[in-house]
Amino acid sequence: MYSTIDGAKQRANSLDKVMKTSGFAFPLRKSQHAVARGGGFRDWHDMTSALKKQERHCDPETFRRRLIEALPAPCEAPVRAWLNREPKEEAPSGDVPAGWYRYVFPYQFTAAAMLRHDPAIRPGSGPGQRLREKLVPGVLLNMNGGHRPYPRLEPDTLALVYEGTPVDVFAEDALHPRFEVELQALQKIGLIDVRNGQVAIVPPDRDKILDRVLRDKIDKVTYWLSEPGYAGDASNALRDALAAIGVDDALRLAETLLQYGGDAYILPSGPIKETLRDLAVAGRVQAFARFFDLSATVWPKDKELIRGMVPAIILNAYFAEHLGLVGSSRLIAWTRNTPDWAHDVDAALATPAMFERVVRGMADAIRPMP
Repeated sequence: MYSTIDGAKQRANSLDKVMKTSGFAFPLRKSQHAVARGGGFRDWHDMTSALKKQERHCDPETFRRRLIEALPAPCEAPVRAWLNREPKEEAPSGDVPAGWYRYVFPYQFTAAAMLRHDPAIRPGSGPGQRLREKLVPGVLLNMNGGHRPYPRLEPDTLALVYEGTPVDVFAEDALHPRFEVELQALQKIGLIDVRNGQVAIVPPDRDKILDRVLRDKIDKVTYWLSEPGYAGDASNALRDALAAIGVDDALRLAETLLQYGGDAYILPSGPIKETLRDLAVAGRVQAFARFFDLSATVWPKDKELIRGMVPAIILNAYFAEHLGLVGSSRLIAWTRNTPDWAHDVDAALATPAMFERVVRGMADAIRPMP
């Protein structure tokens, strides 16, 4: 939090450092904008103008929520870790940023895998196909081997940004007689963006990559939990999956969830139910559905038990607590007049974006009731 311009500058500089150590291509001005939005201002200029006249305080939890809402999805995990004061990442060898393997590599690998099937690159896409494959997924996978600089992730677009000219980045492939032709063709369709001193590889479908990265993280949790003696790897993988979903305090929660079936809970699914309730109370509807998907995939034994609790959790934790409708006649009237609401909630649960639309649509229907 901050209440002065100097405080805001310190917060923005700290956030900028988080972005750099995570391996993101995220300029300081964007960190400044997010910090200003976190304080409830329109932008950095609006903030500085207001704070010159008078200090303004903001509730830390409100600042935290607004800050995260102002940032692209890939930033959420490292920023939550920073806000929760989790242990800092250990820097790998060389000049790779400390958090690069955790926060950037999953996007790089997923983009490379998906781009191999892009209509402009896949086999059968016409003359120059092999070179185009080398220039896009080939660079991301380092198909030519040898040393190649690491890319930074542009979290807004999921572009992978390499420093240098096309000749620097594509190395021996730049000597190919068709290089200029194919480079221009890839630039024309937007898969490659040559900037001032940079080359960016831009995946065409951001949402698919976000979903695929999360699915891969969930699959990794399942794998490590199936391997006896790898509790540390399972905990690390679960932390990554929770952070990708947008669950807060992922490091602590991963350890709690790995107590699944422990004596601390009457039901073996206790920590799952508690987390779903916390997400609903906080209004994190899409994260709620994504966490249910994670728990159902990783711990399928109690999937139907938990699924049966979902409508009640949404009713009591989201509609009643989050929306402030505890004991409200409006909520009682709506449930009476909408007998299929629980079925509709259950039917949408498999698709997080649809689940959010359905639940928020219900909230919109409840508010204006007399």
